[in-house]
Amino acid sequence: MARPIGGASPDGYGTFHLFRAAGREWMVLALDWRLSESGYAWAKEVLSRHPRTPVILTTHELVVEDDTLPSYGQELWDRLVKDHDQTFLTLNGHYWPAARATHRNAAGHKVHLHLTNHPNRYFGGAAMIRLYRFDLDRNVIDVETVSPWIPGRAAKGLNQLEREERELSGDADRFSVVVDFEKRFAGFDSVPARPSRSASKMIVPGTMAYWRFDGHDDGATVTGTVRDLSGRGNDLSLVAVNGGSLTWSADHHPDQPGHGSLEFQAERFQVRKLVRRAEQARRRRRCRLDGDEQRGIHFHPTPGRA
Repeated sequence: MARPIGGASPDGYGTFHLFRAAGREWMVLALDWRLSESGYAWAKEVLSRHPRTPVILTTHELVVEDDTLPSYGQELWDRLVKDHDQTFLTLNGHYWPAARATHRNAAGHKVHLHLTNHPNRYFGGAAMIRLYRFDLDRNVIDVETVSPWIPGRAAKGLNQLEREERELSGDADRFSVVVDFEKRFAGFDSVPARPSRSASKMIVPGTMAYWRFDGHDDGATVTGTVRDLSGRGNDLSLVAVNGGSLTWSADHHPDQPGHGSLEFQAERFQVRKLVRRAEQARRRRRCRLDGDEQRGIHFHPTPGRA
């Protein structure tokens, strides 16, 4: 849930904003044009109250095009950014053209410094905006720079320069930043596990079979049948071969609807002979298992167990 503003500095020139996304809390810390002593004190106090919250810091001046820090930028880095490990991304303007750099903080972690400013472009910048899309599955931040103003003029007909400037494609305007979010934020507030979802919420029209492996004691031997929850009667029955065993396991993918899996325990030659049979299921039927729609049967064996 986003809050418009988490708080402001006594002089009103600095603000911080807290919001939740991807299961965790994030902060945008917006600083004054030039921090006063009281401004530094306020910013440090805000960061000290949120030591486990990833922070995006915005300010007027920090990094220059050639990957250097000007006098004030170096001061800001030394007095505020470097020693607060939760700050992983900074955004600033003042200089142009656009640029980006990476510096290491006192903890040895990367801090991505981005400069975006376009007064030298068409119509003094053509109302350019910078878009950041965080993809925690791919561990990247996709960045693009576009003008919402130029497309709005399309009905009047765009000139050649407008067509070229409506979306910038230079290396400092359109790019992706690789961030191993889990590793970078290790030790920060953990992302709460997603709760399991009931079968009734996962079954969609046309599902031919839906099996769940949760709700059993971890390590208990599988016996009998695994009931088809789609109501079509395509239950699974166990066929054991050459001493191989099958047990229930609590292991599961964090986003898996059912918090459970099956664990095969056997020698490699036995595994090749261990077969799960779907009663009444025809070959090539589409089956739905734990929310993944695919052909055939999909199990979640424990990693490292053949």
